[in-house]
Amino acid sequence: MRKATKVAGILGVALILVGVVYGTLLGSSATSGKSVSTLTTTVNIGATTQSIEDLGPILTLDQARQQIGLNFNVPTNLPLGLVLKEIRGEIRGQTDPFNQVVLLFTSPSPPKLGAYGGDLSMIISFTKGGAGYYPHGSGGPITFQDVTISGHPGSGWDPQPYTNNTGGLDWQSGGIHCKMVSIFPVSQSVVIAQQLNT
Repeated sequence: MRKATKVAGILGVALILVGVVYGTLLGSSATSGKSVSTLTTTVNIGATTQSIEDLGPILTLDQARQQIGLNFNVPTNLPLGLVLKEIRGEIRGQTDPFNQVVLLFTSPSPPKLGAYGGDLSMIISFTKGGAGYYPHGSGGPITFQDVTISGHPGSGWDPQPYTNNTGGLDWQSGGIHCKMVSIFPVSQSVVIAQQLNT
């Protein structure tokens, strides 16, 4: 029972991360009469509703680095006046903990992700434990590209209709699963991600 609870907890947290990062990937065009799922103020995962506060308390950069076990940098050479709004993070579980740190960026100018009150333009998450990075297959409605971030292989996608016009990156560094979702194309996202020095 304890092992099943642990696995369920890890899967639940993994689904929350996937929901935050890939929430914009679900659905189809509203003009076709089908529903569209978007990244909004709350992310529904099963019966759980997650708000920005559920990502954990606000952390300093040093606290975030210590919590995730990765000495990352905060990107500073950012387009569109993008700035770090806050860093949040938490540790879930007592044995084999799932650590997560999320960097939330905002910009004074549009476009926005429409997430958490509509003022975010980029989210970067670092996850230790739980789900890891797996290369994305080709085909399907979303076009993925192979990328390299600080020498680590990964996948990226440009803003496109099936991603609700958001782009992103997905890679792993030293056992840490790294994800970025933003308003930027892959080429610009890679330049930003390189500044993390993961």
